[in-house]
Amino acid sequence: MSNHIILGDGSGNQRLVIDDRGYTGIGTTNPDAKLTPMPTLSKTKLTEYRLTGQARNIIKIDKNNGLGY
Repeated sequence: MSNHIILGDGSGNQRLVIDDRGYTGIGTTNPDAKLTPMPTLSKTKLTEYRLTGQARNIIKIDKNNGLGY
């Protein structure tokens, strides 16, 4: 994956990928459009982030009730 920007979780798991075309994937390592989110992504620990489809919670980042959409 040369010429990619990759954000991971510190355990070797890729969470966000931007490839050399500008295609961005959240929860996928092979984005095929400007933004390719997987249908559901949730995590709860010290911070929380959610990405769901079907017109609900497209992005939610919560560190004690922070940002949400």
